Amino acid sequence: MSSSLVPTYGSINNENIQQDVESRTLTVVSSNKSLSRYLKKTSIRKEIKFVILNAVPIVLTFLMQYSLTVSCLFVIGNLCIDPETGSSAEYLSSASLAVMTYNITGLAAIEGMATSLDTFCPQAYGASKYKKVGLYTQRCTLMIMCILTPIVISWWFSASWLKFVIPEADGLLVNVQTYLRLLSFGLPAIIMFETGKRFAQSQGYYKITTFSLSFIFPINILLIYIFTKKFGFIGAPCAIVISDWLMFLSLTLYCIYVKPDTLKCWPSILKYKEEEKEEEESLRVDNESNDIFGTPSQSLLFTVDRNCTNNKKKRHPIFQHWLPMWNLSFPGLVMIESEYLSFELLTIMSTYFGVEAIAAQTIIATIGTLIYQIPFAFGCVISTRIAHYIGSYYHIHCKNSDYPVDQSIAEESVVEPKLAEYNAKTTIKATYILAFGLGFVTFVLLFVSTEKLARLFTKDETVIKLSSHTLPVIAVNQIPYSFNIFSSSIMRGQGRQSICSKLNIVGYYAIGLPLSYIFAYKMNLYLSGLWLGCTCSVLFLGSTQIYYVIKTNWKSVFGAFIKRMEVEDVEI
Repeated sequence: MSSSLVPTYGSINNENIQQDVESRTLTVVSSNKSLSRYLKKTSIRKEIKFVILNAVPIVLTFLMQYSLTVSCLFVIGNLCIDPETGSSAEYLSSASLAVMTYNITGLAAIEGMATSLDTFCPQAYGASKYKKVGLYTQRCTLMIMCILTPIVISWWFSASWLKFVIPEADGLLVNVQTYLRLLSFGLPAIIMFETGKRFAQSQGYYKITTFSLSFIFPINILLIYIFTKKFGFIGAPCAIVISDWLMFLSLTLYCIYVKPDTLKCWPSILKYKEEEKEEEESLRVDNESNDIFGTPSQSLLFTVDRNCTNNKKKRHPIFQHWLPMWNLSFPGLVMIESEYLSFELLTIMSTYFGVEAIAAQTIIATIGTLIYQIPFAFGCVISTRIAHYIGSYYHIHCKNSDYPVDQSIAEESVVEPKLAEYNAKTTIKATYILAFGLGFVTFVLLFVSTEKLARLFTKDETVIKLSSHTLPVIAVNQIPYSFNIFSSSIMRGQGRQSICSKLNIVGYYAIGLPLSYIFAYKMNLYLSGLWLGCTCSVLFLGSTQIYYVIKTNWKSVFGAFIKRMEVEDVEI
């Protein structure tokens, strides 16, 4: 038989494998510059500087994002006037109840489940598994949409079940339902914006969302004013929906045209389908060749192999391995929901102290939420930084494997086998220095300006007095709160959301709310008592989370990370 007739079994597959190895090698070599900062020893000073510089734009982002809802209520309160009563109270109350329901059942669920990406994406990026960053983002987006679908359906019939939750607001529920129905059209955009935000931040691009919000914020204010003036009460949620989609589109366009480097982490869904078809065609050609040129026994073996391959049709990677992501998403959901609900329960408890107390509680909660955005923004940078260093451990773990790792990386890994752990611990030390500094600064600012802040919201002297009397408690709360937020951010970067969720339930519901009831009602401290109980819960959370961070089993953290990386061997 001539050489031209000799079959080259698997030649097409071998060529594809060789091309894949070459492309992966090029990817690793081209990314050495970005990897170098994670594979060298860091210092506390460097980490403090890094966190502060990158947290500032995120602080602005969160403040603008929170202001979108506040501005909506402000415009409704001033433009939606009932012609019969001459008051905006009914419309403002309806909007407030709708926003509260939206935050608890929608936004908190999105933010909670998206915390899994604080672990998955930056760890994958630190490990140079760039396409997995995008894959995790796509998978989490789809998961959140599936979970939120029944919740959105319930919004369309919310008047029928909210009457059991808030019976005293029965006359407002039609407006609340209308508001929620309109907001539901913007929910997919919010989901994709939240996951897309983490997709960009995991790559170290912290300013992208700031650009997006700085562009959308003035447009949102203008749209709310125009739509509310023209369409009345329903105009405000319509404007919010448009703003939600503009936020997502601006983030997408910025990644595509301004920062195209981010796309190296985005796997094409259609490309995967094409590669799957090519693989099937390649297998068919090889098997046909074996049928023609092979021995009868070989032909039989290849026929069995082909049948087994056809029976094992691979699903798209987006639909695989949901359980590992759910195992981090659900604790994140519990963690955020427990915090949201506890603050809403404080508002409900304040209703027993009269109208002025409710108004004062609204002012206090608004100021507290605004201040909360600052440590939370710092926490986003901290969790990403910790996760990057944990991800860099993958290069140490794989230095003797077939995965192409640059020699300089391998040599440094041999010199310092615990480099990833050292850098992560250094970041933690810098984090707690920042926690005390930030907590002290916010404490001083709140403590010396309590009355001035209250006067920004109202001219009622009784409300101002109540607010000024309670705000010092909020000020004292800032230092333990900073340690609480920063510690939970560290644990998110480590992939330990389950511990945070359990501590939150104990802290807010077994300690905080019972103490709030005792201080407010039994000891007659009223609003100050409510927030004093909250301070006790935050003090518990801060101290216990610091303990868990200090007692971190790094071997277990790195082991869980390696398991997440190797649980799916798909290369996209």
